[in-house]
Amino acid sequence: MLSLLCSAITVAAFAGWSLKNPGNPIALAALAASGLWFAICLIRSLGGRLGKATPDYTRRGGFGRIPANLRWQDGAGGRGSASKAGADTGRSGEHNEDAIVSLVLLLSEPRQPTEVSISGCIASALDVDLDPKDAHATQFVIRMPPSSSRMAAKEDIGHFMVKLDLGVFAVLCSGQPYRNNDRRAGCAGIRDKRLRTAIESHQAWISVDLMGQPENDGQRQDAYAAIGRMIAAMAGPDCLAIGCPERDACNEFDPSLLEILRSGNPLELFDDPTFAPVIEIDRDDPAMIDAVEQARERWPEFVAAFPEGANDERFLVKAEFRDGEHTEFMWLQVTHARINEIHGLLVNEPHELENVHCGLSVRVPVDRLNDWIYPDGNGKMVGGFTLGVIAATEDRDG
Repeated sequence: MLSLLCSAITVAAFAGWSLKNPGNPIALAALAASGLWFAICLIRSLGGRLGKATPDYTRRGGFGRIPANLRWQDGAGGRGSASKAGADTGRSGEHNEDAIVSLVLLLSEPRQPTEVSISGCIASALDVDLDPKDAHATQFVIRMPPSSSRMAAKEDIGHFMVKLDLGVFAVLCSGQPYRNNDRRAGCAGIRDKRLRTAIESHQAWISVDLMGQPENDGQRQDAYAAIGRMIAAMAGPDCLAIGCPERDACNEFDPSLLEILRSGNPLELFDDPTFAPVIEIDRDDPAMIDAVEQARERWPEFVAAFPEGANDERFLVKAEFRDGEHTEFMWLQVTHARINEIHGLLVNEPHELENVHCGLSVRVPVDRLNDWIYPDGNGKMVGGFTLGVIAATEDRDG
């Protein structure tokens, strides 16, 4: 505060000198220098007053329970599916009061944002006027000086302060992986290969944080609504995953999530996995071998129960698909069921295979059958032999 007052007095003094000596280059230069000093002091003052505008990097944390998504069975899965195996604390909606209110995009490569680009994203996302030429603006974006935080310096974090009528936010951008020191260790427990690959391969990140803690749930929801819209405006093809430190959760990024981010309740995107998880099971697992054998032996039951010609999405088959050295087991909605062959529409998006895609009409020989499931006359599901093995493996591995 003292430096701000001194700089203001200096500006006033040089302004008076300039008025007495119009056109004097020395007076004008002195006025410009003092004005710059005042601006820097003002920014620093705002940084300390407007809701803790210097982020607490030590509270950022990682995504230790990333696999909110991983309590899903290895089924048709994915967003909107009803094949959950059970609840998980990562989806409970509870928040960690010690964590920051923030959303983070994990990126495939570093970005070089500027005040102009950040202002443009926020202005379009929230429909606000962020005119940098307006000296009387109450809403603005300022690039802050490099932080003295050792962690910020080590992780090369750029910091933009965003002052809006609804609060003060920070846009942080780093050319290093998110909490690089424990990235691999943190991924070790992620059973979803697709999500694990996205997190392990990211090289940079960008986040939008609320400065300070909200006073109540209403303020928290309003903050997340704004953050969701801002993050949506900053998303691009370089986005691999999106995380929420407060929820300790992460999900793969896909353009389909933009609608949820803009909806006013962006945390809903962590309720379900973006895609059906890719769970790796040892081919030599005795329980899995027995489950697959049982599915094949009882295949005639499925054929007999299938209403030929019907379009019933509850009749599903999981089969093996190959592309070179890569193999994945995915579900298809059956359109025709034969003793020796299965016709259907693929309902999963492959992780590594490039020769098939979700929605593709496929024919599969029965020797590639892995599992099947359908409802009996009472609506009870029949089959799902491998699902129990996968659930048991998850419980065993924690």
